[in-house]
Amino acid sequence: MKADISRKTLQELLDYDPDTGAFRWKVSVSNVKAGTMAGVKRNGEYETIGINSTYYQAHRLAWLHFYGEWPDGIIDHINRDKSDNRISNLRIVTRAENMANSKLNKRNISGINGVTFNKASAYRWKVQVTTNGKQHYLGHFFTISAAKEAIERFHKLGVRDLDKKE
Repeated sequence: MKADISRKTLQELLDYDPDTGAFRWKVSVSNVKAGTMAGVKRNGEYETIGINSTYYQAHRLAWLHFYGEWPDGIIDHINRDKSDNRISNLRIVTRAENMANSKLNKRNISGINGVTFNKASAYRWKVQVTTNGKQHYLGHFFTISAAKEAIERFHKLGVRDLDKKE
């Protein structure tokens, strides 16, 4: 999605502090005074800022404000904190990279993405990783440490090398 706001307009309306990720209004807008913090969390998700009856995700505005161009693609919060819009915490990624940096499912008891507990199996820990839309079954393991090692080997080896061996 391309923004219908320019960097010039954004910088006329808002100050952005790249070290804190905070936006402040430069001008008074309706009932908001200049100097007031801009942005609100909607539905517990990303912080949004309303400009001229359009809501923008604050992390995308941070990218535009800092780099001068609307981000082409997905912006990932490196530390997984959706409210941390410091420019050093933002990067453009592919969908696969974004999914790899996602939070663990609240039901995940292993603490490791791709590792699940299987009560029905003698080998309790199942390891399965999805990259670029393709699932890679790495096996079942007796211990969580062995499952973790399998994940680490997978990431070290790389998907391309793994695909050659399959």
